[in-house]
Amino acid sequence: MQPLPDLNGVYESDHIKRVSETVGNLWSELRWRYEDLSDVTIYTNKSYIGMKRGHKLFGVFRLRKNHIGINITRGNIKIDGSKSRGFLELEDPKGMSEERSRVHRDGVMGHSYVIKFSKLDDLEYVVYLINQNYESIS
Repeated sequence: MQPLPDLNGVYESDHIKRVSETVGNLWSELRWRYEDLSDVTIYTNKSYIGMKRGHKLFGVFRLRKNHIGINITRGNIKIDGSKSRGFLELEDPKGMSEERSRVHRDGVMGHSYVIKFSKLDDLEYVVYLINQNYESIS
């Protein structure tokens, strides 16, 4: 799989050159888990690296100097309280993820999980968390 630049010509390497060697190695290990899957596309823009399954985003990766910030979209809760189709309930026994929410202009509340990843020892667990969203996408 060849990562595609965004319309502004930002490549994955542009993100990697700004981080520590440790974070670069973490990203390589994490990316390796998904790069051979035929239905996964990796793309970049100036803010993050994204992974899609088909046309749906399953992970947003922000490479920081000392960690990788991972955003996993849960879904939306509408004004009437109903949840969007496929609303994700992440199983996270270690409590590594943090729930976040924001209100959209139309009053719908968007929900996501944020994970800070900085140790190679956590790789398998982080992949387990990401895979929950990957597998929920049909």
